[in-house]
Amino acid sequence: MPLPLETGYQGCIVCVNKAVKIYSLDGAPATIIDSSPTPAMFNVTVALLADGAVFGVPGHGFTITGGNGTGVVVDMQTWNESRVGVTISGNVDLNDASGFAVFGPDGYLPLPGSCPPNIPQACPGYAGTVLLEGNEADNNNGTAFFIEPRHVSPPTKGSLIQFIVTGNVARGAGTGFDVEPGVVECDDCFDDGPAYVVSTQHNFATNGGVGFSFRNAGLARDNLASDNSQYGFLVVNSGPFLRNTAIGNAGPGVIVGLESTSFDNAPPPSFILPFEQSNFFSNDRNRPALSLGGYPTPYNYNPGPSAHCGVLDMGAIWEVYSGVGFGPPSTPQSVTLQATGNYWGSTSGPSSSGPGDTAGGACDQNNATTITKPSATAEITVTPLP
Repeated sequence: MPLPLETGYQGCIVCVNKAVKIYSLDGAPATIIDSSPTPAMFNVTVALLADGAVFGVPGHGFTITGGNGTGVVVDMQTWNESRVGVTISGNVDLNDASGFAVFGPDGYLPLPGSCPPNIPQACPGYAGTVLLEGNEADNNNGTAFFIEPRHVSPPTKGSLIQFIVTGNVARGAGTGFDVEPGVVECDDCFDDGPAYVVSTQHNFATNGGVGFSFRNAGLARDNLASDNSQYGFLVVNSGPFLRNTAIGNAGPGVIVGLESTSFDNAPPPSFILPFEQSNFFSNDRNRPALSLGGYPTPYNYNPGPSAHCGVLDMGAIWEVYSGVGFGPPSTPQSVTLQATGNYWGSTSGPSSSGPGDTAGGACDQNNATTITKPSATAEITVTPLP
């Protein structure tokens, strides 16, 4: 079955185009969907294409494997509306290029009050929950969990749909969890949409390249990134960032930044708060070469050698994309990140040497300032995976 071209996928082997619930009898270890080598036109193993579809529950999910392009895709590009959403739970993806991917609906939602009265079918809209819960992805050289809500407006503009990513595990992925806004197309404009409708909680990313990458994303809470070869978290124009832990990543525990405001009369950038109650230790001890993504092309900034950064604050340098791409301003605007109440691996707070991670100094770049005092004097208890 063909898939919409906007997603980059060509077709699916198991195509779910009705609101059915699909469970296994004996769970993921005993129930395997093996794509085997497939032509490029079938580069998705399982695609969920209908509102109300359910694929797996804890203890009754599936193992998806075979080295395909992506194991499981939720594709809402052809939907006119949603009322329930889609659930993917209790599944394992092994050795596919990417594990799980979600694409939101391809269309604008009307502003409240803009629909014709007494004709609700004229603006059906999107509601419900897209839920990824209790899944595992191992050895994906691409992204283990990719979420792109695309054109869905945030709740302040009338959207009731939400995307929840909770209790999932990514091992050995290029990127464990990637939340991107997608692209909004409209008359005389071409811009990034929001991803604030995505909540990422209680997830674990380990032994990969990047743990978590958030851009214009919503709540990130109680996530753990450990032993990744690049960095634990990338947080750009996102938040709140609460009760997360970055341990033993080769690069910084968290890289934070803002999109530059190069538009005339644009307000100065500011970090979305809070950024607190998190743990950063044993990070950035062997910093690799870092390539930090931006739109439309990667913004390859070299932040210099390792400085034991629990938080590397890169300021307002991210590229804005609005029809034509341009880089950050020559003199980035001054921004301040309030990062109080976090634990840095030492009772005395951040330090550029010794057991603790650091912030400020060499970890503040491009006219950015990070405030860390008062700091927590003991490790923050983070809610474990369910």
